Amino acid sequence: AAVRGDTIAYGNCDAALYLLTAGNLEVRRKIDLYRDGQVYGGVALTDEAIYAGDRSGRIYAADLTTGKLLWVNEESRGDISSTPAVAGDRIVAASDDGAVTCLEPGSGRTLWRPPVGGRPKAPVVTAGGQVIVSSEGTLFLLSLNEGSIVSSLPVGDEITSPAVIDRLVVVGSSDGFVVAFRGVKKGGESRER
Repeated sequence: AAVRGDTIAYGNCDAALYLLTAGNLEVRRKIDLYRDGQVYGGVALTDEAIYAGDRSGRIYAADLTTGKLLWVNEESRGDISSTPAVAGDRIVAASDDGAVTCLEPGSGRTLWRPPVGGRPKAPVVTAGGQVIVSSEGTLFLLSLNEGSIVSSLPVGDEITSPAVIDRLVVVGSSDGFVVAFRGVKKGGESRER
């Protein structure tokens, strides 16, 4: 679930998005999606809209006030099983077809879509205008403006979605380690375990 102000939002496998009021958990609105639009990843909220992906590769934007679908992007050919990231005038989502997609919030138009391979996990957008995403065992750094892959760093066989705290990037690794990288800049960083 995502929380913003007094709104709690989540998607469901009944092809709908739900908005609840935080204080009493009343369902404020149910937003129906396409019939096969099962949502099993997280959702992202802004003051005006909710964004989510579905098992058919679609990314939705819906108005928080009216519940109306604003747009649907159907460019992906794989499940959207992770939570989209919202950063100003960009929405970034990863799909199971191996690509990371950046969309324009107002129109849903695709701005860039580089392949990173595998099944990328939930992306994180940094304050410095970079996108960090993991896929299989590799951590990728992309430019938020152009979508170009700035760097990639193999970490392990499989790693979690990244978390960013200030300038520290943290992932969990399938070998049982938590791996931290200092700084978010071009090129690989030395890791501390």
